[in-house]
Amino acid sequence: MDEISPIVIDFKELASSQSTDEELQQLLSSNNFSLKIEKQHFPLEDIHLYCDISQKQPRTFVPKNMRQLIFKTLHFFCHPGISSSIDLIAKRFVWPGMRKHIKSMVRSCVKCQRAKVMRHTKSPIGTFSPLCPHTHKFYRSSPSF
Repeated sequence: MDEISPIVIDFKELASSQSTDEELQQLLSSNNFSLKIEKQHFPLEDIHLYCDISQKQPRTFVPKNMRQLIFKTLHFFCHPGISSSIDLIAKRFVWPGMRKHIKSMVRSCVKCQRAKVMRHTKSPIGTFSPLCPHTHKFYRSSPSF
């Protein structure tokens, strides 16, 4: 049986990772209109984080080295599947290619694959005709003595 151990996101580590992330620096210097990334102050942690403020709720930018941790923290709690994992993570965090990356990580999640229900395809009624007994092999065979 697997042990349940909570994974905690260290936002101070996230802030220091943001300062050295090349991808974030490229986004800040480019004229990307889909994301409005600004530095936000979080007084409870007393840190500054780069966040996307293009939506109602600010979403923290996640550097490459922290993405797996963010995924594990939110997905491994209940293994919700691809679309629910994307929604759950996208409400709070952002990074380029996030949807594709999350989809790939969910598909490689062993627990999700074990619990996945495989749907069997069913043929439409009436597409198969019964075998004609006269053309069936060994129709008139008799036991050999």
